This record gives sequence, C-alpha cells and structure tokens, in this order.
Amino acid sequence: MLTQAIGKFLDRLAFGSPAAQQVAKENAELRAKLAALGDGRSTLQILEGTPYSRYAIPVEYPPSRDFRPRWDVENPIRSLNTWFESNSDSYHAFLHEMRRAGEQLTNVPIVFDPAHLPMPAWTGVPYCAFDAVALYAMIQRHKPAVYLEIGSGITTCWAHLAVENAKLSTKIVSIDPEPRARIDAICDEIIRGGLETCDLAIFDQLQPGDVLFMDGSHRTFMNSDVTVFFLEVLPRIKPGVIVHIHDIMLPYDYPDSFKHWYWNEQYMLAVYLMGNRHRISPLLPTAYVCNDPQFGDEIARPFVDVPVDPADWRGGGAMWFTHTA
Repeated sequence: MLTQAIGKFLDRLAFGSPAAQQVAKENAELRAKLAALGDGRSTLQILEGTPYSRYAIPVEYPPSRDFRPRWDVENPIRSLNTWFESNSDSYHAFLHEMRRAGEQLTNVPIVFDPAHLPMPAWTGVPYCAFDAVALYAMIQRHKPAVYLEIGSGITTCWAHLAVENAKLSTKIVSIDPEPRARIDAICDEIIRGGLETCDLAIFDQLQPGDVLFMDGSHRTFMNSDVTVFFLEVLPRIKPGVIVHIHDIMLPYDYPDSFKHWYWNEQYMLAVYLMGNRHRISPLLPTAYVCNDPQFGDEIARPFVDVPVDPADWRGGGAMWFTHTA
C-alpha cells in the first residue's frame, strides 16, 4: 500500500511542467527501490514502528549508529540532575500536597469507561497515577484562571475534576485536532486543529498562575507542534505561567520501550532548560522524583488507597516549570 501511494505521487509529479517532469525523472532510482520493496528485494530498510504507525519517512541514514538510550537512572544527564537536586526541598513539600489531594480522589474509578466521561480513571488511560495526582494538586495549588491544554483527553478530565472539586472558575481551553476522549462538553473554548495552525495570540491571555499544558506529537519537525511550542510559544508567555510538558523523562533518556516512537521533544526541552536555568524554576520533574532514592520513602505508599499497579506511583513522566523572568 505504501509503495503504491508513493508511486502514484511520483506519477503526479511527471504530469505538468518540465521542471516537475525532471523531478520525476530524478526519482527513477526511488521507483526501482519501491518496485523491489514489493517483491522483497528492496535495499530501503523500513525501521520498526509502533502499533499506531501510519506513515513511513524515508531518510538516508538511521537515527543512530548505537540506537539505544544514552542516559538512565544510574547515569543521568549530570547538569540537569544536579539542578533538579538543588531544588529537592520544594519537591518534598509538593509531595505532601499531593498526598492531601489524594484524599479527595478515592471515588475515582479504577478502570476507564467512556460511558462515565468526564470522570477520569486510574487504569486503561495513557496517564499514570502519579502524574494524575500531580496535575490535580498543581491546579488546586495555583488556582489558575485559565488552563490551556495542547493535546486533550484524559488529562482534561483530571483538570476538570480538580476545578470542580475546588469550586474554581477556571476556564479550560483545548487545542487538539483529534482528542482521544469526548471532552468538548467540559471545555470553555475549543480549537480542533493543531498548534501549528492556530492563532498564537491565544497564549497572550495567560497570566501568572495560569497553566499551560503540552502533550502533543512529541516530535520536532519543520512546523510541527513541538517546534512551534519551543520557538514561538514559550518565548511568548509571561513569567509565572505554570508550564507542563508530558512524556518527559529528564534527567534520564526515553526508556528503550519508547525507542520506536522516535520521540525527540525532551532533547529540545533539555537544551531549553539548561540554557535558561537562570530564569526558570523547576517546579516538579516527575521522572526524577519517582526514581531518585531520596524520595523513596515518600512515594513508597500510594497517594490514593486504590488497587492499581504500584509501578503507577513510580511512573511519573512529566516536567513542570515556570519562568521567573
């Protein structure tokens, strides 16, 4: 199917101007490779993907000549690990807030059921228990006037629950072309498109204490959501806005199980954080807190007494921070 689609694309190039015909002619070698792909003789290697893969991007060399995680718990990115460690007292304090918040969450269902939306759940969702309680507690701590989310679904449900339980008047804004869950009814403003296609003036409404939640494609390409977020959105927002980026394992690498997702967002974030340490406060690096031994006793007991996998309380993968200047 892939070879047929690319072949048709090349055929379209051949129809039209002489320049287009020249492009098609220069792709003769690619045509040969595509034909060989159909009968198993191709030298074009298709790298392993995920169960959700829909596209293949031909490139001239593999992602790495040693394609495996470079950093781990025993060997973190030193500069980030040292910086996070210097802020540990604030993480200990926030863990106490999370435990108090957990007392409000005993009625959250164990297993996700779309029929019960907008109620979130502890399992069957792409958001671990630790990060869920952290999001809930962060909203109740800062009481944002605006919660602006790039990438919506179960996280929107957790945010809505935090707002409802604290009786806040928070405005929930959702930017997502295809949210995983039906959440339009709990949003005050809906943009069903990608970040790269929306009017970035929407971020000017964010004030200190508001929450900007990023859970997008996790990949930085030309004009992708991640690229726009780092190069245009972050420089635009005011100091004091609470920023969250999900699926971040810093100060460690992505785990080996993430390898075939080809995510690279956290490398952009690592550079951004290291270059701006003088004006950023790292509020909660959840992967660090869930893996550093100094927090072991505090997270050994679940934050909510529910029968979920204990690993869910050690599976944090998010970065919370704010700009101080």
